[in-house]
Formats: sequence, structure tokens, C-alpha cells
Amino acid sequence: MDNTPPTVTITSPLSGTTVKGSVTISVSASDTSGIQRVEFYIDGKPKAIDYTAPYTCQWNTKTVKAKTHTILVIAYDKAGNVKQTSIIIVSTGK
Repeated sequence: MDNTPPTVTITSPLSGTTVKGSVTISVSASDTSGIQRVEFYIDGKPKAIDYTAPYTCQWNTKTVKAKTHTILVIAYDKAGNVKQTSIIIVSTGK
């Protein structure tokens, strides 16, 4: 029985960076049983779900205020295990 959560890393943007315009959020996720899906959240609000690698989400920062934002991703493996990770970035709002 697989009780090990998947590995998940936000590969882009990097934590602490400043972003503007259209941003691609890229995630690396893997597990021996396979990844079922990766969910993307911006400031706690659902943004997208991706079912196939490479796991990405487009985010238009022109629709948010210039401030600090939290990007959270949650990876689900095919055995039902879950792992999440998050980063903090700054948006210029442009």
C-alpha cells in the first residue's frame, strides 16, 4: 500500500521574486503511483487544475493589486496521498 505523499515543487516563479503581466506558474510533481492532479491557488482562491505534466497555470497579474501574494499548489497522487507547498511573490499589478 502506498502511504507516501508525492513530491511537489514550484519551479517558477521563484519565491520572493517580483512578477508582472502574464506569469506561468510551473510545478514539478512526481510519485511512484503517478500524479492524479495538481491544483493551483492564488491567495487561497482556486485558480486552475492540471491533470498532465508539465503542470502549469497562467496568471494575469494585471487583475490583482500590487502587493505580496501567496501561490499554493496541492499535488494528489493516484493512491490518494496529498502534498502541498507554497511560495510568496510580489506582483506589480501591471
